[in-house]
Amino acid sequence: MSQEKQPVYTTSEIGGIRAPNNFQAIDATYYNLTDTGGRPIAGLMVLLDRLHRPVSAELHVYDDVNELARDNALRQSQVLLQERYYSRQAVPLRLLEVRQERRSMEVTLPTTPVGGSETGKPQNGLPWQRIAAVAGGVLLVLALLWGLTRLWGGRSGTEDVGTDASIALTTDETADAAPADTATGEGAESATVDGTFIDPGTELPTSVNARSDLAVGTRIQIRPGLQAYLLPSPDAGAEESVGFIQDGQVATILRGPVQRRGESDTIVWWYVVTETGDEGWAPANTSKLTLLEPVE
Repeated sequence: MSQEKQPVYTTSEIGGIRAPNNFQAIDATYYNLTDTGGRPIAGLMVLLDRLHRPVSAELHVYDDVNELARDNALRQSQVLLQERYYSRQAVPLRLLEVRQERRSMEVTLPTTPVGGSETGKPQNGLPWQRIAAVAGGVLLVLALLWGLTRLWGGRSGTEDVGTDASIALTTDETADAAPADTATGEGAESATVDGTFIDPGTELPTSVNARSDLAVGTRIQIRPGLQAYLLPSPDAGAEESVGFIQDGQVATILRGPVQRRGESDTIVWWYVVTETGDEGWAPANTSKLTLLEPVE
């Protein structure tokens, strides 16, 4: 007796499940772990929140690997998490044993975008028209803030610019200050500025916007309405930040200063530790603003 071809159902027709709006996507990064011969032994999946911070991790160890390879995968996972992520809390790492299937199946996807998606991802929440309207409003506000910043930027760097001048001001100047060529801080042996050799004893011009009353041991805070990245070194980029110093936080200067050439002013960097335990290099100023000030 011939077998009849089984019908193909969509997820919307199986068990009353509707896809994809009933499912919430969770961002994650997957790492394929191998042994010294390049053979896959496990997979590490790091689950992330909306700010791409690690929430938890799962180590999927294949059931056909030996105990030595299993321990190697666990060590690789721990090192990878510690070197590529940071968190104020311990991140749980679950160890799961999985069986590799040597077969695969193909899933047919819609040929047109689903729910307004152009990337193949399900779209949840607001329709694209409302999202576009919100995005346009945000861009308009940012443009107004930029205009106000340009208008008042030429005034004294110690005057309050208000709560609207937040990350953008410190981020732009931090990125501008970090790649500078000259180092006059600790251990500088030789340096160049714009391709010209600078004697180790030669200093950059005195900063206009950095406070001169800061020193090792001083308790400091960032000016109201501002925040700045804490970096592993004054030459690191914003994407390598190890934390923030924010409005209302108090920190203590541990060492420094280190100077870097900014867009139009010398940027002074101090290594600080906040009351929450975050440590890193913080800029005392930008080319237009004073950022750090002593706690009265």
